[in-house]
Amino acid sequence: MEPEESSVIDPLDAFRPGSPTAEPPPGLPAEPPKSARTGWRHDFRVFRRHKPAVAGLVYVVLLLLASFLGPVFFDMDYEKGDPLQTLVSPCAAHPFGTDQQGRDILVRNLHAARNAMIVAVVSVVVGLVVGGLIGAFSGYVGGAFDLVVMRLVDVMFAFPQILLLILLLVAIPDSMDRRISMFVAIGVTSWAGYARLVRGLVIQAKNEDYVEAARCLGATDFHVIRKYILPNIAGPVIVAVSFGIPSAMMAESGMSLIGLGLRPPMPSWGNLIFDGAREMLGFPHLVLWPSLTFALTLLAFTFIGDGLGGVYGKDK
Repeated sequence: MEPEESSVIDPLDAFRPGSPTAEPPPGLPAEPPKSARTGWRHDFRVFRRHKPAVAGLVYVVLLLLASFLGPVFFDMDYEKGDPLQTLVSPCAAHPFGTDQQGRDILVRNLHAARNAMIVAVVSVVVGLVVGGLIGAFSGYVGGAFDLVVMRLVDVMFAFPQILLLILLLVAIPDSMDRRISMFVAIGVTSWAGYARLVRGLVIQAKNEDYVEAARCLGATDFHVIRKYILPNIAGPVIVAVSFGIPSAMMAESGMSLIGLGLRPPMPSWGNLIFDGAREMLGFPHLVLWPSLTFALTLLAFTFIGDGLGGVYGKDK
């Protein structure tokens, strides 16, 4: 007589590829949560339902196309002025009017938008890379390193960010390109926020049941980070970046307003608003158009951040 086939089931068989077992052991999900498995098409459909976010995205795309591709196809020299066309009100030849030196405000406004976008995106990337790596390592490893990093982050938050930004810009030599100075200064003052965010997300993700199950099956740290942790922290990080970009724009414009950021003749929303404010009573268009474009851009990124929050926060 042949021995009967054993009916004993290994509890971890549910996690092995091709296993006939349908249900995992109680308390151990067989796969990451829905937020890690939804595709970009589903996320886009959710984002598309947020009408202000879609409007903000359209505005930002149009502004990017105009500010980056405009100089390629048209004569958009922001230093070119006409002494006979100074302080001209908005007209067909100059839709936004001209400034005190006869320079077209629309052209300078688009260059200011391009400079703001470049400074904001690069500085956010610098802060995210530095803070994200430190926060991820701190949250995953823990121990004394995590304790030291968190105390350093607390010190960074205790120090006024605007004051630290001013001190850094004053300390950076004037010989360095001012845009590079802004990259460094804003990135250095923003890394702590990204470090704290990423650390918290990594700690939450690494303690999930499906991560523990993967470790029980012998998954390496690299596999756990790549397969389970990174996909689950990407959404909140993207939302944080979408709000970090307008914050960096405000920092760049604020520093340019007080003479520590981009300096004339290089246009910035900060120095355009400062120059226009001096002639605001007689020629309101000098300050109206830069202020309006700046405000709409900040509002557009805020709407985009809200839309992304609806996408990646729906399962939280």
